[in-house]
Amino acid sequence: MLSCGQKRKPKQSFLAKFGVFLLFLSVSTALIYNLQIIPALIPLAKAQCVTELTAAINAIIREKMQTESDGYSDFVRLTYGDDGCVASLETNTPQIARLTGDVVTEAVGRLTRERMTVRIPLGNLSGGALLTGKGPDIKVKLAVSQKITCDVRNEFYESGINQTLHRVVACVEAEVYALIPAATQKFTVKADYCIAETVIIGKVPDAYTKINRFADDIAESEIDDIYDFGAETDGK
Repeated sequence: MLSCGQKRKPKQSFLAKFGVFLLFLSVSTALIYNLQIIPALIPLAKAQCVTELTAAINAIIREKMQTESDGYSDFVRLTYGDDGCVASLETNTPQIARLTGDVVTEAVGRLTRERMTVRIPLGNLSGGALLTGKGPDIKVKLAVSQKITCDVRNEFYESGINQTLHRVVACVEAEVYALIPAATQKFTVKADYCIAETVIIGKVPDAYTKINRFADDIAESEIDDIYDFGAETDGK
């Protein structure tokens, strides 16, 4: 006859092995989650968040532009010289400040009111094209912080011979938190929206010369090429 202590040994051995198995399973799951799932999940969540927030911010600015602005002349005043050419431009600072303030107020009230949710198919985490878009969705909640800023910058681009394209661009930045279990991530979403643009036309010269010598994006054979488009001079 076996004693009570001898009868309990097989059960205790099974429980010990089962405990080790659970510990191994927990550690393995934690490692896979932290080393594989999270690094793959964060960029996908950020990409979808940037797309959705950019569309939302652009919609807010577009609504404000339709109700509070008549176009380029509301933000910029051009000054002309005696020859009829543009001598300078002056931005309407109060109007720009009013627009940026309204955009920030509307964005804070609309975007931070409730948390956004992005859905990422589980197959996207595999990194392979075969499983992309397949499997159940993983839901990631996004919380937009009240730290939203809106600045305005002026951009100038060459648009022809003595012509300049001037743009007034609203730059909105929003701080977003991806609420991933045990791995909350913070990142910044930037959205640019052109609120006004015009082409400033100067006096067209009778002749011009193009020299490629100082350009960086030309072929080596063209470095010393000089293109001189001269005006005709009374038969001389």
